[in-house]
Amino acid sequence: MRHKRLKVALASLGLLALGVAVTPAIGDPVRPAAVIGRVVDAENRPVEGARVALMSAPGEVVRSTMSNAQGQYEFKPIRPGRYAVGAAKQDVGQGRTPPFFAKPGEITRTPVKID
Repeated sequence: MRHKRLKVALASLGLLALGVAVTPAIGDPVRPAAVIGRVVDAENRPVEGARVALMSAPGEVVRSTMSNAQGQYEFKPIRPGRYAVGAAKQDVGQGRTPPFFAKPGEITRTPVKID
């Protein structure tokens, strides 16, 4: 019984040490990223009211919003990482950007064409 507790304690310490090794140091925060853009139709006209989704690399929706009257959307702040943006509007169509990397402390501008 005592050996079992010791194994659990050692395993916990190992995970704790691993966590410390991969997290940023205190006072060294990861700067957020931002993704902004515009949804346009096949004739490059802004699309108001399109559902816009920020998707992680595996294709999971991280956040969603609606485009404004100028077709603009924004996702900020977000964690830096690999994303794609998809947009859709009934009777207009749908579209998706190629994957891109949102860098820490930077704004990534990416238009979405739907048709």
